Amino acid sequence: MLRKFFHLLNKDLEEGNKIANQGLSNLKNKKVITIGDKTLKIDRKIAEGGFADIFRVNDQAKFSDSMPYALKRMWVAKPERKKGNLLEDASEVDSVRTAFNQEVKILKQFPDCPNLVKMAAFQEFEKRDGSEVFILLEYCPHSTLFQLIEEHCKAGLKGITNEKDLYKIINDIANGLRVLHSKNVSHRDIKIENVLIGTDQNWKICDFGSCTDQQIVARGQDLDEAFIEISKMTTMIYRAPEQLDQYKGCDISTKVDIWALGCVMFTLMFQRPPFEDGMKLAQINGKYNLPAQPSYSPACISLVKKMLQVDPNNRPTA
Repeated sequence: MLRKFFHLLNKDLEEGNKIANQGLSNLKNKKVITIGDKTLKIDRKIAEGGFADIFRVNDQAKFSDSMPYALKRMWVAKPERKKGNLLEDASEVDSVRTAFNQEVKILKQFPDCPNLVKMAAFQEFEKRDGSEVFILLEYCPHSTLFQLIEEHCKAGLKGITNEKDLYKIINDIANGLRVLHSKNVSHRDIKIENVLIGTDQNWKICDFGSCTDQQIVARGQDLDEAFIEISKMTTMIYRAPEQLDQYKGCDISTKVDIWALGCVMFTLMFQRPPFEDGMKLAQINGKYNLPAQPSYSPACISLVKKMLQVDPNNRPTA
């Protein structure tokens, strides 16, 4: 079941990676790049996402290899350029630009939380066909939750059965969300790919391009436009019911992150997500299947159920 989930996710990422590489200079052939006041030596590519590549780089000002960073690179094409191998949809151009601006804004706003990845610098380089934009981030060398679960799956293990370890992960994510939510900011894309383990052994939320401080009021607002944005900025299987059904009559607030955290916790416990693609109706109604005899305490099962409440008002706060 989980292998199918990973396969489908990787297939979706392939399409996004085509966009991420459009118009970009070949960073692999560069040895040094300057971002802000830092001169950085390019080491290697460590990750690819829907609209970005991430490289491991080292600060040239340091005399050892003890100061690595993660360098996130995105390409923002000019909207009027619609031929060749550039982005053809102006709305896609807007999405990448919005994601870059929003990520920089959020990282500048919350520089000190141990459970949010930190930013060291950012830079934009104008090119003939668009802009190459970079964000220099804290380097987390070990793994994402995605990789942790994949390793458990390959080893034949049945989820994270040590509840102390499980609670550590969920508490760290919740702490990061608590900081965001204190300023009414919703992350909107909490998922196992967007949680990293840092060198300080804290789990950290990353990828803030989908964040918003705008809450959607169910009545008196153009919901069609709002739901178009939700479809672009969120991941289907982690969406809360109020993000899927615009006629549900629920405001869309920071509580969407609590639902997504419930999905993350469920996946860590049972090595499968509570909802998969094609299960929209079940997702809207909060219908998911727990094992008949789960090997977790009643308190642990209760926490998952509380986060996966259909009514956002019944979900706990971070």
